[in-house]
Amino acid sequence: MRSKNVLLLIILALCWGPSFFFIKIILEEIPTFTLVTLRLSIATCILYLIIKAQKKKLTPFLKYWKEFVIMGFFASALPFCLITYSETKIPSSLAGIINGSPPIFTAILAHIFLENEKMSFKKISGILVGFLGILVVFMPSILKGLDANITGISLVVIASISYSIAMVFSRKKLSHLPNLIGPIFQVMMGALIVLPFSIFVDKSYTLSIPSPKIITAIFSLAILGTVLSFTIYYVLLKTAGATYLSTSTLLFPFVSIFLGVVFLKETLGWNEYLGCSLILLGLTITNSLIKAKDLTSLFKVKKLVRNKDKTSNKS
Repeated sequence: MRSKNVLLLIILALCWGPSFFFIKIILEEIPTFTLVTLRLSIATCILYLIIKAQKKKLTPFLKYWKEFVIMGFFASALPFCLITYSETKIPSSLAGIINGSPPIFTAILAHIFLENEKMSFKKISGILVGFLGILVVFMPSILKGLDANITGISLVVIASISYSIAMVFSRKKLSHLPNLIGPIFQVMMGALIVLPFSIFVDKSYTLSIPSPKIITAIFSLAILGTVLSFTIYYVLLKTAGATYLSTSTLLFPFVSIFLGVVFLKETLGWNEYLGCSLILLGLTITNSLIKAKDLTSLFKVKKLVRNKDKTSNKS
């Protein structure tokens, strides 16, 4: 089970990580609230078609609608809007770096609200190192008075806290739900929350039809960064803790830096690379959840399967 969780955690990070890249592209033609509304609406439609094909019932909504509203706000509407708008101020790669910090906040909230995820000296040390990393990223903008950078970075930090609240809340309230039921109602409620802002703030009805490049990026964001990521998210909720789940963001900085620097020609300063390293170090110390034996067990499983195949072929 641990090796399966590690594999799912890596896949989750690889689905979520490119979101910053797609958002930066889409913002060329579509404003923040409209982008988020499209992302969540498309994801809702895709999840509905999958659920109908599997002939699952959607009745849990009546019992848990309050929980879905909370999740729609803290896991979808608020962080998606904050991160999307932040990328009008800062590079997508920097947004990915800062959004690698949810495990720090999740560890604090889990200690308060979850009985089986209490704080330890190791977690406290990791949290302090992680906050130092965030401070390193902030410092040059603070010293130079670059308001745009400070605003963008602050928005991503708030989004990270919002994700942390959602992870702890969903672990406590919704981890028992059937697969796909949690994701569809979460993204649906998120879309309904953001829709009025799209209409009245962005005036989305006045926007022209986006180009093929933007349409491709929107569907990629909806499928990878929303449908697949939240489906895996809820699968992991059943077998792993909130702090463990949040460690998927360990890979965010690497994915966002690679895509942003290579394809969008973004540049980062030494402090941002140092801050990224400190955040990752802090997260590693805080969690100590992805252990070497978990990674090697993945290869052991594969090796065992191969040995069985060889044995069966000989017989």
